[in-house]
Amino acid sequence: MTRRRAAVSAVGIVIVALAGWVTETRLDRWDPLPPPPVTELQPERPATVHLGYLAAVRVDSNLHYTVGSAGESLTLVKQTTDARTTVYVYRASAPGNETLVLTPRDPGPDGCISCVTKHYFVTVAK
Repeated sequence: MTRRRAAVSAVGIVIVALAGWVTETRLDRWDPLPPPPVTELQPERPATVHLGYLAAVRVDSNLHYTVGSAGESLTLVKQTTDARTTVYVYRASAPGNETLVLTPRDPGPDGCISCVTKHYFVTVAK
């Protein structure tokens, strides 16, 4: 066998061995990937969420909030309600800015709407 052929054979064996190792270490596993991180948003406090990650808003379910938004960076993926809490979960789907406006069904003292409205400011980063 010539030296060149021997070198090509050796390289081929190394490639096959590495391919088998890579396949065995990750590709053959059927373990699900971990879920993306979730950022819990706080009213009136700006937050940054990375593209593909999740953001959650947790509010008192007794107040029956209506959610409005300005922007197209977040997509609602889940809403859950129990006796005390409603949680809205959003996926950061496009880079940009988004404002979520949560207004309760009933106004605050003296019929004030703005004093009970909650704003969530989100920047979706790449």
